[in-house]
Amino acid sequence: MHTKTLGFFLLFLIFGFTSSCDRPQCENTNPIFDQFAPDTRDYKEELARQMNAIGLDNLEYWFDQSQAISDKEFYEMYIQGKGLCAKIIVENKSNRKNLGDGSYRGVALEGVIIQTEQNSSETNFILEKIESIVD
Repeated sequence: MHTKTLGFFLLFLIFGFTSSCDRPQCENTNPIFDQFAPDTRDYKEELARQMNAIGLDNLEYWFDQSQAISDKEFYEMYIQGKGLCAKIIVENKSNRKNLGDGSYRGVALEGVIIQTEQNSSETNFILEKIESIVD
């Protein structure tokens, strides 16, 4: 009897840990996000348009992974809100460094501030701030 209780408790803990760092399911309905990769001009221009239309306060973010390019740290994150379901690549200039070094994949990021830099040839996203990490 004690073994069954312990087994149930362990199963409950495993399920809790695996589901706690999951973002809500969403389905992309924008064909541009299917046709282009997140680092392409078309994708980034459409993402900037969507972010502005939805409003930055209506967006949620989840960390996926980091990469270093030319001594700069970039984060790949999921972005969702009001029909938007996409991935965003941001240059990390925030107060939170090296998230890719830990077990942060899938965690929610709150108080995110992203600046969009656009000119006639490119669109880039700069991560200015992460207020908190929700594990």
